Amino acid sequence: MFKKLFCLVVFLSLALVLPVQPGSACDPPVFGPERFERGSGPPMTVTRGFAGSETGAEFEVWIRNGELYGRHRVTSGTIYLNGKKIVSSGELKAHVPLIRRRVSLNASNEIAVRLEGKPGSFLTVTIVDHRHPSVSLSASPQTIAPGGSSTLTWSSTDATICVIDHGVGWVAPTGSRKVRPRRTTTYTIYAYGHHEVVSAKTTVTVGGAGPAVGDDVASTPEGTPVTVNVLANDTGSGLVLAGVTQGAHGAVSANADGTATYTPEPGFTGTDQFTYTVQDDHGATATGTVTITVTSANDAPVANAQTLSTNEDTAVSITLTGTDADGDALTYAVTAPPAHGTLSGTAPNLTYTPAAGYHGPDAFEFKVNDGKADSAAATVSITVNAVNHPPAAADDSASTEAGKAVDIAVLANDTDPDGDAPQISGFTQGANGSVSGGANGVLVYSPNAGFSGEDGFTYTVDDGNGGSASATVTVAVRALAGISLEITSPLDGDFVVKHSTLVIGTVVNSAGNETGVVVNGVPAVVIGTQFVANRVRLQNGTNTLTAVATDTQGNTATTSIAVNSDTTGGYLELSTVIHSGISPFETSLRIGGTFPCSDAVLTYTGPGEAEFLQSTQPEDRVVRLVAEGLYLFTAEAADDQGTMHTDTVALVVFNRDDLDALFKSKWNAMKGKLSAGAIEDALGYFRERSKERYRTIFTALAAGLPGIVSGMQEIEMILCRESTAEYRIPRVHMVDGEAVTITYSIFFRVDEDGLWKIDRF
Repeated sequence: MFKKLFCLVVFLSLALVLPVQPGSACDPPVFGPERFERGSGPPMTVTRGFAGSETGAEFEVWIRNGELYGRHRVTSGTIYLNGKKIVSSGELKAHVPLIRRRVSLNASNEIAVRLEGKPGSFLTVTIVDHRHPSVSLSASPQTIAPGGSSTLTWSSTDATICVIDHGVGWVAPTGSRKVRPRRTTTYTIYAYGHHEVVSAKTTVTVGGAGPAVGDDVASTPEGTPVTVNVLANDTGSGLVLAGVTQGAHGAVSANADGTATYTPEPGFTGTDQFTYTVQDDHGATATGTVTITVTSANDAPVANAQTLSTNEDTAVSITLTGTDADGDALTYAVTAPPAHGTLSGTAPNLTYTPAAGYHGPDAFEFKVNDGKADSAAATVSITVNAVNHPPAAADDSASTEAGKAVDIAVLANDTDPDGDAPQISGFTQGANGSVSGGANGVLVYSPNAGFSGEDGFTYTVDDGNGGSASATVTVAVRALAGISLEITSPLDGDFVVKHSTLVIGTVVNSAGNETGVVVNGVPAVVIGTQFVANRVRLQNGTNTLTAVATDTQGNTATTSIAVNSDTTGGYLELSTVIHSGISPFETSLRIGGTFPCSDAVLTYTGPGEAEFLQSTQPEDRVVRLVAEGLYLFTAEAADDQGTMHTDTVALVVFNRDDLDALFKSKWNAMKGKLSAGAIEDALGYFRERSKERYRTIFTALAAGLPGIVSGMQEIEMILCRESTAEYRIPRVHMVDGEAVTITYSIFFRVDEDGLWKIDRF
């Protein structure tokens, strides 16, 4: 505290007496120090010009009045700086020894001083920068051994005086000095500026004991130098390797990186020692010992090859072996794995598992290591013996009609993992049918007479190498599809006086299949269990009317009657262009003949009322039918001889939903076949006259059919009249980047067999 107070007093004394001098840490004064003295003559104003600052920085004016101890002080006067009063007479009368003013300067400045009072009094004016001092202090090294030294280094700016405590004293603004503290000491430097004092500190630590060393050990093969990092386990400040001794059986050299290299004498094995000395950065030293074990040269181990075998799909245990002339403990490592299997376990105890189904040669390689060197690779050769795998028999299914045998290729879906060709070695009998055959992998199932339903049996296959398997065959026996067909009008032997006739009959399909009827080549309209064929042509004389029924499974039935016809006489004819349609159904009936028949009478029978609408032609009758079913309209008129003539025409009103379901089922079934690539099966839903055309189209588009079919939307009925039904199907197309829906038409027509088929789309 005393030292700080002393320095402060010195600073204040000097600050009053001495302005900052050139050569200090501060810049020279921008003006002065300039002495202004009162002469013996009248008072006068003295001016001085000086350069200032273009930056407008802040400066301070120091005005010292007279001497330090009060002599020759000015008692009256004024001071102006750049025309601005900065000191008045009142301040000078107060006998203040030092007046300070903070001012701003221009690039060019003028100070004007007017002194009054006693001659010989004077003022000293100095203008300096108003800056803050700064200082830094460091020590190197910061830690020293007892009796050692450290160098203090400092630097200051804008300081008038710098003082370091602990006996160092006043120092230059920038410099260095060596110190030798006896104990750990914190040094402080004080930098005195114009208005403030700043300080910085650094500590010099006086260390205790010197470095601590740890002995080292190392080993090396015979005749091989070894380098030891002797400093690795030593502690101390700034340790270096100062020296080494020589071993009894080897040479030692100190390396620049602080390591020591020991080179054993040729042929020496055993233990040797040398010492080394370390020194810290305080000059203290310590000595450690290094023990070297020189081992005899190593003999590489030997890996033992092996040969073994196992059966296909069977794992085998393997114990790897090797030898070492030095008796060292061995470790094992597989260097090349097997190509047709896997290894598990930890060497030397391994398990080899061949790849599934593999048989043949395999191998892997391994090495042994004695802790010093690897052996050459040895091979373990493995033979995987082939074994027989039983065949795999898959269940089968077949179908047939009652009373009809069916051949079943049961081996077609059976396999053998070994590639053997399975053969049928046995089979059982069905509960409702017999089984025979077996040659070429085909079994023949014959259902018992009168049986229909599901039956089954089993069979066994053998691969010829002791492997066998069994599977089940399921047979669906369909009942015979019976079609009952009868012509009910006209009757067999009837006499018809006209050139055509209406044929009516019944048709019943016991299997429920859709059935079409054709009479003498004229497709009949089938509704329920009835069929009607309008305008079946007759020839003069005896005629045979033959009705042929065909269902969708290809089953047929035929019936015939004979009628006699006189086509030479007069006749009455009731005709229409459209004989069938969906409800509500409208058509025009025309009455004509070989005689005038304007007074003809029209009657009808049917499931509902017929509404007769206005007609534009007197010979036409327009009727509207709503109730679904078969209607028979009969016209009756007398010729000019009074002979009565009649003619009948059949009209059919279909149920829209029933027809729609029928057509959609055909369309969807056809799409399903196309999607599966079964083009010929799909063509079965087309009329005979259309098949060839669509066969060509579908074959050309075969690769893209599944995608085309998936884009087909549901069809929608537009109309159904006579033997034609029209549907529409919308499809979305991208046209110029926009989705456009285009509607396409689909037509169904009655084919030559009387069944509805797809005509075109």
